[in-house]
Amino acid sequence: MFLQDCVKCLSEYACNQLQLDIAMEAIQLIRRCAKYVHDHIDRFSGDEEDREGGRIWIRGWFPVLFELSCIINRQVNKKGVLRSFVKDDCFYYRSNLDIRTRSLTILFDIVKQYGGSFEDNWWRDLFGVVFRIFASRQPLGSGSSVASTPVDSPHHHVQPREQQQQRRQQQQDREWMDTTCNHALYAATDVFNEFFSRLQPLLLPELLAQYQWCLSRGNEQLSRSALACLENLSATNRHLMTAETERLVVHFLSDVVLATATNAESGRVAVSIHLEVLSATGRLVRGGGGADSSFVANTDADSERHAALMQLVDSLLVSFAEGADSVQKALENAALPLLIRQETMAFEGALSILLELYHDQLAETHRSETQARMLNLLSDGLSHFLRTTLKSQRDAWSDLLARTFEEILNFPDCKFRQTVCVLYPNVCDVLAAHTTSREFRQVLCKVLKRVGHMYGITEE
Repeated sequence: MFLQDCVKCLSEYACNQLQLDIAMEAIQLIRRCAKYVHDHIDRFSGDEEDREGGRIWIRGWFPVLFELSCIINRQVNKKGVLRSFVKDDCFYYRSNLDIRTRSLTILFDIVKQYGGSFEDNWWRDLFGVVFRIFASRQPLGSGSSVASTPVDSPHHHVQPREQQQQRRQQQQDREWMDTTCNHALYAATDVFNEFFSRLQPLLLPELLAQYQWCLSRGNEQLSRSALACLENLSATNRHLMTAETERLVVHFLSDVVLATATNAESGRVAVSIHLEVLSATGRLVRGGGGADSSFVANTDADSERHAALMQLVDSLLVSFAEGADSVQKALENAALPLLIRQETMAFEGALSILLELYHDQLAETHRSETQARMLNLLSDGLSHFLRTTLKSQRDAWSDLLARTFEEILNFPDCKFRQTVCVLYPNVCDVLAAHTTSREFRQVLCKVLKRVGHMYGITEE
């Protein structure tokens, strides 16, 4: 038990905000304890059977990593003894943050350096400890009526002192998410990248669930970080992803699009977070490194992935419908420009998936279903454009539909004919509308000229 006692003692020293130098030295000594475990494995295992049974983990690695996480999670009560000696709040929180950051850095450095020797069940224990970091701070008065009512609500009747305490708690919670949670998120993703082949069958659902937790906090910075980590994970390991991993990622995107979808009552932060989700979804699904990096390519060999993509299309169309409805209800809302972006981005995201599936040479099995959904969506989009009343909304849709029809002009003859036969009445209605922009009219005129040439109405 000597090592466990030693590490526990160092952890206590590391939690002393009054002596920052001593705290930092204690954390560094815990790192040396990790090296000791690695260099003296036999002293912890006893024999080969014990080594395979995990006594090295229980007696060596886990105490080191767990105590580092405790340093990160440990919070000193403001009414405790320490607070009676510390009058400078800035010093207190700066010192606390420095210690948390150093502990996080050391914890993940140890994992990256020695994780190659970890067993599967050790990894599960480790990430269980890591994910506790995110939930270690609970909102002030969690579960009480005070906590459930916003501070600025007219129904929130509290004493000035209590209100001040709650505001301070909220500020600390935001600081925790902006710093410690943000750091832990990037570090956990970095470790996952380092050992991706080993970890994807073990812990990918748990990592995705943690990303979703970050997106649900209402913190714009943490939400952006979660999406950036997901994109980094996908870009770094796309060539290593199994079919099951691809389906998990697509299902995750479908879930978060629905979970973050906003309406006219949503605040600007909520709408901004949803726009980030829509933007990241488009980049992830289409891929940025050619056909092999796209989640849409080669779906014919994987019917479950095709079904997952169609579910994602459904989720994006829910976002489109919510955005379109919200625009009509929020004509004087400050979030109106963001809501217009929501409806156009969600529509374009759904359409881009269907178009890519439509052109995928290996997706022949689902061709008729994909074509029908694509044509219905295009028809709905043109009809929606004709119903727009706001200039900013109409301009956004004009740009989107002009780009879409530029892409349709590049269809081969057989697909162009099938597409225009369905959309021709809508195209005529759009050209007849006096609100249609000049640029959009020019694109539609090119479409009609190709139709005339295709059916022998005009000469080439």
